[in-house]
Amino acid sequence: DLVSSLDFPVTLLDYAGLEALEFMDGRSLRPLVHGEEVEWRERLFLESLYTGRDNPFQEGVREGKWKYIRLFDGKPGRYDESHVDFSGRKPDFEMLFDLEADPGETRNLVEEEEGGERLARFRGWVAEQSEALNREREAFRKVVEVKER
Repeated sequence: DLVSSLDFPVTLLDYAGLEALEFMDGRSLRPLVHGEEVEWRERLFLESLYTGRDNPFQEGVREGKWKYIRLFDGKPGRYDESHVDFSGRKPDFEMLFDLEADPGETRNLVEEEEGGERLARFRGWVAEQSEALNREREAFRKVVEVKER
């Protein structure tokens, strides 16, 4: 099952007998831990905005046996919302893996899949999720005072 780090706080709250807050995106893992049959996510958005030691910004999707990642040059040191708005930007690098055939992720299939429906669908879905997060960040900044350092 596709599990996110966002599921852990929700799971802890569930075990403590508390409801997750409305803004929390994760799901309780409790049913999975107890072997219950539940409908679970089939697709998971991946994001890493940590750029220390020259790491690039990364976004992607895991769906079934497929994993797609797009990378953008990172910004060493401090960065702000404008640096993680990838709308209309072409990724600096992309990766697509068939995890059944290549569990070690050694064969990047982007060139083979270029122009195909699968790669186009993954690119579009990841861009939609990224833009939705940008809107959420913008809305958050409107209701919460964010102090610049």
